[in-house]
Amino acid sequence: MTTDVPTDTSIGVSTETPSDGAGPASNRSAAAAAAPSRPADGIAVREARFILLWPLTLHLSGRNCEARAMADAVRDVAEALRRREQKQTTRWRHQPDPLHHIPMPSKAEEVAAWKNAAYAETVYFHEFVQSFLFRKQADDRDAPFHLFQRDDLRFAEVTIGTENGATDKRLTVERLNLYLFRTGVAILVLELRAPPGVDGTSGWTLAQVQDFHDYFRRVYAPFFVKPDPEKPGNEAVREACHLVPRLVTWIGENGTVLCRRTRDDACEVGTWHCDDAIGDVEALVDRPDEADGRRRPPIFKHWRFLLDDALLLAGQDAGRDTARWHQVVDERMPSLATVSVTPVVNGKPVSDEIAAAVFKTIPDGDLMRLCFADASGSTDYPYDKVFLDRSFWTENAYTRFRDRGTLYLFSGYAFVAIRAGGFFDGVLMEHVRRHYFQMGLLAHFELASLLAFSSQIARRRATRS
Repeated sequence: MTTDVPTDTSIGVSTETPSDGAGPASNRSAAAAAAPSRPADGIAVREARFILLWPLTLHLSGRNCEARAMADAVRDVAEALRRREQKQTTRWRHQPDPLHHIPMPSKAEEVAAWKNAAYAETVYFHEFVQSFLFRKQADDRDAPFHLFQRDDLRFAEVTIGTENGATDKRLTVERLNLYLFRTGVAILVLELRAPPGVDGTSGWTLAQVQDFHDYFRRVYAPFFVKPDPEKPGNEAVREACHLVPRLVTWIGENGTVLCRRTRDDACEVGTWHCDDAIGDVEALVDRPDEADGRRRPPIFKHWRFLLDDALLLAGQDAGRDTARWHQVVDERMPSLATVSVTPVVNGKPVSDEIAAAVFKTIPDGDLMRLCFADASGSTDYPYDKVFLDRSFWTENAYTRFRDRGTLYLFSGYAFVAIRAGGFFDGVLMEHVRRHYFQMGLLAHFELASLLAFSSQIARRRATRS
């Protein structure tokens, strides 16, 4: 072994350990294939960021779905929100300069770094993209989108429950933005961070990152488990599947709980419970919308709280002729995540050479779970091994910088950058929350717009028949 390899057992790898990083077994040498790997619950995470994008689409009443009418309706929503801002009846604040989608820091010593990062983000794109994403809005009548921000949230406290028990985590809220696009698309953007603590690590394992990435992005419960007949009086209780967080609490300045709700929806001591929602089941099955007979998924209350009534969601009692915003994808929000597994010894990150060697001990199956935003698991692969070996490394992974310890993973609804090393921690994580975020915003804006157009065409055909 080399003399500079730490003896810390949490690292447990030498720079001479024969491994070449992730890849199909058929493409690896025998020495690389024999390299030791570590389970996800034994891999410490130095820092993790999660950016969630929640797309919604506006449905206008009647047949009027023309582009001009939609743009005017979105403008009316934005103007109404600005009037509420002036009256101080909303937590949202209009931001006329889209370059400030990440707020400028208040500390003078941090402003120069913020400007450098904003500069790099802007010039990265071609001019026609710059004019869409970063044009300051002098007169926003024909602006491509309206941007609103909330700055009252500081932390999210989340309880994730798995078969192995519950895990409580607190994450910092880095940004909360609301984009209103002319096409009738809204995207709520929430960025959460698990930062390094006093010991240099976040206190998370890779398995906990996998679980959080899977569960927290759920907008509503996809299904409920069968009531337990062995428990008397439990016939009517329905618990959500273990694919959603159990509890969510939003924390404001000085540790103030902004709002908590108990199981009976009373605003008092407690928090949002996502795993006991019998009312949601009854409402969907027995009480369809009186206006059009449709059944719409029940949005978790902790997501509704973030909107702060800025958008009137479908299913809310607002009259038959009121335009409402609809869930456009399934229950899983699109996401971007960055995960640093840089090992820390005595409170300091190790060298990039050692970090890259540690990165290569992550099993292929755990990289795949990150890619598809799947929870941690005890099996080697989340899906069929033959299927994944045939398609994963050509369709879902960008491996150009794998030899340096960086891997980019894509699954359409999730983008994950994972690495160990100082360049990743100091540069690439910022690039993801800026450059890559903008590309993700454009991609999901386009997808939501196309789905909205399809829905408009279907509704117009239905009204003509």
